[in-house]
Amino acid sequence: MFCQASWIIWVLLLLKGERRNLLLYVDSVMLFILPFFEFGAANDLVMRVSVLALIIINFLVIKDISLNWHRDLYYASVLVGGLIIAGAGPLWQLRNAAAHHTIHHQTYNMPYQTIGKFFHVEKHTVYQYVDWSQSGLRHVLIRKQY
Repeated sequence: MFCQASWIIWVLLLLKGERRNLLLYVDSVMLFILPFFEFGAANDLVMRVSVLALIIINFLVIKDISLNWHRDLYYASVLVGGLIIAGAGPLWQLRNAAAHHTIHHQTYNMPYQTIGKFFHVEKHTVYQYVDWSQSGLRHVLIRKQY
């Protein structure tokens, strides 16, 4: 639950410098609503749509740090500290992934023999990820222009 709502901390920190920025409020509403939607086996819709909103928040953080570095060093330092704390978790995961990799092991966390079977069977991914080059449907969907 905390991972899904961690963006709230950034929005609260940004309110000091971005109180009149409508984009911050639109981002907040969108990030609040998205977890209630579910699409695909891995909830792809939420991940794909939330990336843009999170990038906007990232740019607002960068903007507030750069504008307030000489004007309000305490506020800029709080934002930089938040970036260091937020970046510590992913850096720890990268360290663990490098130490405990499974490069030469084939492990799947799904009931299919191969990833290809998953993409051909799962109803939400059939039309998104399948390589249509071997399919007869390709000729209907992608017509050659002469």
